[in-house]
Amino acid sequence: MPVPSPDKRGGFIAGLTTQHGKTDMGKNTSTTENTGTLKTRRPRLRKTDNRFSMLFGIWTVKTMLQAGKMMEVGDVLCKYNLDLITLKEVRWSGAFQIDKQNFTLYYSGATKQGPYGTGFMVAFKSQT
Repeated sequence: MPVPSPDKRGGFIAGLTTQHGKTDMGKNTSTTENTGTLKTRRPRLRKTDNRFSMLFGIWTVKTMLQAGKMMEVGDVLCKYNLDLITLKEVRWSGAFQIDKQNFTLYYSGATKQGPYGTGFMVAFKSQT
């Protein structure tokens, strides 16, 4: 599935959120890895307690008006094991919540269909 690169007006970025708990300074923990069009960032501090970690992504989707686009974004959410992905330029009208088997999509747009609109998708994950 092609994902636009960040330097072509769009893209997809994922990273770790701040975690609670003890920290220790590690060597080489501020590196940036680039794998294809997904850019991941490692935290500056290596955490010793990962119970509160959350992997998130940001994606400028340009439009979700195409058939199957919501499921495509849901597949990316599962493929990269993300907990939450924020979506820009959804281009849907109104404000709703859509529940699916693996995720819930929340979005808000203008009163009539047009540019703009934002949303976020939250993954359902089993506790292990």
